[in-house]
Amino acid sequence: MTVVPVGLSQVAQWAKFHGDLGNTGNPPGNITTYPNVNGTFLWKKETGSAFVLSSAAIAQDGTIYIGTRQKNGASEGDHKLYALDPKTGGFKWVFDAGAKGYVDSAPVIGQDGTIYFGTLDGDIFALKDTGPATATTTGYQLVWQRKVGGPVLASPTIDRNGVLYVATVEPDNKLYAFNSLTGSDIKAPITGQPNRIWQYAARNGVLGTPALSEDQRFIYIASRTTTDSTVYIIATGIPANNSLSYANGATLSQSIAVDGPVVAAPLIATVNGKSTLFVATTSGSLLAYDGITGGAILTSNLQPFRYDASAPIFSTPALSADTTTIYLATLDNTSGISDHKIVAVNTTTGAQIWRTKSPDINGNPYFSDGFTSSPALSGDGSQLYIGCLDGTVYAVDTSDNGNEHSAIPLLTTPNVGGIA
Repeated sequence: MTVVPVGLSQVAQWAKFHGDLGNTGNPPGNITTYPNVNGTFLWKKETGSAFVLSSAAIAQDGTIYIGTRQKNGASEGDHKLYALDPKTGGFKWVFDAGAKGYVDSAPVIGQDGTIYFGTLDGDIFALKDTGPATATTTGYQLVWQRKVGGPVLASPTIDRNGVLYVATVEPDNKLYAFNSLTGSDIKAPITGQPNRIWQYAARNGVLGTPALSEDQRFIYIASRTTTDSTVYIIATGIPANNSLSYANGATLSQSIAVDGPVVAAPLIATVNGKSTLFVATTSGSLLAYDGITGGAILTSNLQPFRYDASAPIFSTPALSADTTTIYLATLDNTSGISDHKIVAVNTTTGAQIWRTKSPDINGNPYFSDGFTSSPALSGDGSQLYIGCLDGTVYAVDTSDNGNEHSAIPLLTTPNVGGIA
């Protein structure tokens, strides 16, 4: 019998958006270090008339997969998934996703190396990397392709059974589940409905990548309006025998009304022995809920966990490997002083540990622009890396060595700071 590996890749250097199934922003320990880590350019690659809003996935051999979308007003679309050589930046191969197939969704890499991603046109693709391309070969194999009912902006995610979860935005607003090997619907039959499929309809569109609990019994999504959001805790119905017939289907376990729009992905992890769901809002709040009951997590002084950043949070926070600290970044377009900042928050008390420097005495901000890119941590957790809308990638020392931290510019290039 041939055993086909399924689930999220355990050998890829960065298999999906924010690194793991919980969206914690922690590297899995497989990342290759290259020379010139002081920020000197290794290479730079142009993608033609295209924006890069997708974040990247990185395979075991270092191949970088990243999507593009047409620039506003461009006469021709560049809606592609690129495979790049990590040492040279050269194209290993390029996959065209179609005339309306903006690839804003970050790819996810399965255990067998298959690359999955969605498009603005509602296509889901599964590709195998057979590259590099030659004069007679494409460099990739299309394993399967299928449609969903709306645009896909969030990265897909994949559970240990090889179930691929895909979320859509308006007008569809659904969470789907597919067999990652075939692209077929996951069935959830009940009496009288033998062909019922696994899916969940949210109130509004889902922009953030779904998060999965460590036991994968629950999946977490946030749907938003312009003024508020609902966070859903959905029971996956994952069976003990690992079959692909999730008989209970997608069952709403809890819904949480949040007092602000949520653009960032939810983050789930075990903190202080409890399943903890962190949610960041564009109203500037970082909130924490019980990942099973949906109740508010209480801080050490028995108050609901809530950190007020005093500025919108568009990106997904990152959690330290020991789960004691959560890091967030803001885009201050509301206070009038443009106090864009990176903040470290204690996950037990909800108190600020440190922040990057405040505006000077003349009101000049430390960062000239804000952050929509999500922070990520180095392998040892000592550095936090983030792209800024000022065109710079920064590194920040995460140690608790003072109330205000400096940020070290690593490199500068136009328009760094898409949702990453």
